[in-house]
Amino acid sequence: MKTNFWPRTMVLAALMGLALSAVAVAQTGSSSEEKTTMTEEKSTGEKQDAKDVQNEKPAEKKPDAPATGPAAGEKQSPLPPGTYAVFETSLGKFTARLFTDRMPITTQNFIDLAEGKKAYRDPKTGQMVKKPLYNGRRIFRVSKGFMFQTGSANDTGAYNAGFMIRDEFHPSLRYSKPGLLAMANAGPNTGSCQFFVTFSAEGCRHLQGKHPIFGEVVEGMDTVRRIESVKTELAPGPFREKTKPVDPPVIKKVAIKRVPEPSSP
Repeated sequence: MKTNFWPRTMVLAALMGLALSAVAVAQTGSSSEEKTTMTEEKSTGEKQDAKDVQNEKPAEKKPDAPATGPAAGEKQSPLPPGTYAVFETSLGKFTARLFTDRMPITTQNFIDLAEGKKAYRDPKTGQMVKKPLYNGRRIFRVSKGFMFQTGSANDTGAYNAGFMIRDEFHPSLRYSKPGLLAMANAGPNTGSCQFFVTFSAEGCRHLQGKHPIFGEVVEGMDTVRRIESVKTELAPGPFREKTKPVDPPVIKKVAIKRVPEPSSP
């Protein structure tokens, strides 16, 4: 079903994104504090349009070192203890480790939405519902050399989830490699359910300090590359970028996998 959000919501998001880009440039070179910023989640009934990176563009790209995770079809070693998100998509599977120790607020929000333990707004009824959000989601934006984006209940960048969480950053988590999971937003403390997976390091470093990183792909990076290679067409918006997939890949299911510490002998 088509929606006509653009005249009211996406223009506002575009202006927001341009303003954020200016702030990011002004802050370049400043030293990052060696501390974790962790603040509590807040609920809101305020308008929450285009909570994404719709207006962020990739930085000038230089060759990246190859991602270290094994391909989906390769023989894989047992996963070390930790919490993982296993993505089954229409183009294959990939697994991401979630940084639950360093990003507890952001990862718990993602886990609860994936498992249907947290309420979000149903775009058809406007009611808050609890059911697994990410199963059946379309990947609605693919920007080659940058990232792919998904996670909203209406499969667009303009979506009001009915809540927002505050930003959370850790000094050890930086845009230094492909295959990172990060929160989409429209400015400070506006994240909710949308997220993206990066295709490069050089193309994403300008997002540092703006979009919290909460996981990384550890298996199936070849699936991520297949998503990057899909055919795209011009997306609506002032930038006229070819980021709209002609045949959007689908996230069929997201399963949370918890690998416990080995028991003592």
